[in-house]
Amino acid sequence: MTEVKDLEAVIHYAQSLECNNAREIVLMGCSQGGFVSAIAASRLNNEISKLILFYPALCIPDDARAGKMMFAKFDPENIPDIIRCGPMRLGKCYVEDVIGVDPYQEIRDFSGDVLIVHGTKDKIVNIEYSKHAYEIYLKSKEEHKVSGIVRFFAIGNGGHGFSKKYDKEALVHLKKFLAAGNL
Repeated sequence: MTEVKDLEAVIHYAQSLECNNAREIVLMGCSQGGFVSAIAASRLNNEISKLILFYPALCIPDDARAGKMMFAKFDPENIPDIIRCGPMRLGKCYVEDVIGVDPYQEIRDFSGDVLIVHGTKDKIVNIEYSKHAYEIYLKSKEEHKVSGIVRFFAIGNGGHGFSKKYDKEALVHLKKFLAAGNL
């Protein structure tokens, strides 16, 4: 959650710059950055116009509860002070911050335009997390009685972190989504 606070600070800084239109902030995040961006967009709802999520890691809280995050394994009932995750070392707060989080409750207040793109062969984040987020964003539009765009695209055979032809396909969706607004 420290990353969410950091992103909120960056957004507020960007809004303060005269060269930017503070009403047309677009957030984009991939994987963990998508999880962070989705939460920040919800918290800053009226300050973000568009949200773009590529294979968002909305699984992070579930992974923490299971004691398996990326390459790290630990006892979620007895979280160590330092968690080795491949070449990274994570502090205990990384797990403690998210272990009780419902990501869909966290993201549900965002009512701006949303694009979600996820690979069908993603072995790190199950595509079902993105499908459920898509449904949450559609429901949010209904509840807030706002119009706008909510799009979900599955990249056939795409994995986690698009490459080559999958990257090109994702960029086509991104360009169409951005062109649909008044940026």
